Amino acid sequence: MRNRREFLIASVSMLAATAAGASTAPGAQTLDVPARLAALEVGAARLGVCFLDTATGEVTGNRLDEHFAMCSTFKLPLVAACLREAHEGRLQLSEVLPYSKADLLPWAPVTSAHVEQGGLSIAVLMQAAQEMSDGRLTVGIGVGGREHDYRAINGDYRRRWSRMDDQVTTMRSIWAGEPPFEGADPVGPPPVQAGGPPLVAGVMGPKALARAARWAVGVDDGGSVFGVDPEVVGATYARIRDAWRDAGRDDAPHISASLWYALGDGASERLSGYCADYMRIFGEELADMMAGMTTCNTPEALRSAVAALEQVGCDELFLVPTTADVTELDRTRDALGI
Repeated sequence: MRNRREFLIASVSMLAATAAGASTAPGAQTLDVPARLAALEVGAARLGVCFLDTATGEVTGNRLDEHFAMCSTFKLPLVAACLREAHEGRLQLSEVLPYSKADLLPWAPVTSAHVEQGGLSIAVLMQAAQEMSDGRLTVGIGVGGREHDYRAINGDYRRRWSRMDDQVTTMRSIWAGEPPFEGADPVGPPPVQAGGPPLVAGVMGPKALARAARWAVGVDDGGSVFGVDPEVVGATYARIRDAWRDAGRDDAPHISASLWYALGDGASERLSGYCADYMRIFGEELADMMAGMTTCNTPEALRSAVAALEQVGCDELFLVPTTADVTELDRTRDALGI
């Protein structure tokens, strides 16, 4: 089976040959470009390509009416996963992740430059991801709510908030070019955005909001994940904005939210089951109660929730499908008209 890079190299080689064969020069052979592109697809794989002839305005390609994630879109969830591990006590941002030359792919500009060190810290790797993303990286930070995660590695669940503040300070100092310890050199490369990527806090409650207002660009609110009550969510967003003003901030907080949903056959049972499984660590009674609060299991309910969040001032919404079935994305696009 080909890996992604081998597939891309083969695709580019084929496309170059196709482009040469499809020249508009007199007597040139005309090729069926869409058919040649479609032939590259194997099994469930999809190849999205769009060619624009700037001379004639002609557009051709494969799957032109479908959406595709760009190759680097994995970087944000990867960094978020590392931060979750760090803030739940399983990793430290200063911890070095080891690797060798044998682990590197052909295009690895940051890690290959430091291969002789034997590894790089989590904070540095996050910075490198942001550097390679041309400054498009946003980092989400939270402490997590599962005490079992801390107990599994003998972590201290009690001081998780203060440790989060300390780790934010560590990241900021490294990104600012300060040596990680006395006698050390600063760690590079410098971030694209001055001071490092923006930090979004996953926090709830007045004390947590007050702390986040000191260092975050905004808040990812988890209160609407089960369903959207416009009055409740509106009050929550008002408290977030108040925390920013109380901290002397002139900028408005960036407010994001997540929403669990399900569509299609068995949507109601699937959504409530997903919620119950996720919340069961807090006890059967609470899990069943929270599962009963989930509401987004029809196209109408999803549209209503999205509209309500927009109305109360949500800047960014993360839709969380409760299934691995990719056809859920088609149902989502149909429900939202996108």
